[in-house]
Amino acid sequence: VLDRSWEVLPKLSASLLKVRLLTYCYGEFYDESLAKEAHEIINTWDKAGLSLEQAEIAEELKGFEENQYPFEEVEE
Repeated sequence: VLDRSWEVLPKLSASLLKVRLLTYCYGEFYDESLAKEAHEIINTWDKAGLSLEQAEIAEELKGFEENQYPFEEVEE
């Protein structure tokens, strides 16, 4: 799936679909360029009129960025 994503991403216009794909790929590789491109698209959205889907994917991206190791236990 990721191989196909790399082929499709450059062909997609700036859209919710592209942000979703960028976010999910970022969640696998944590490549900052993927998050940066997703943020560039998100920043063009009307913050006051975000759809539920737009708000959800923006939060999901934020979650990936804040915790790159969600399945790791931190020993204190």
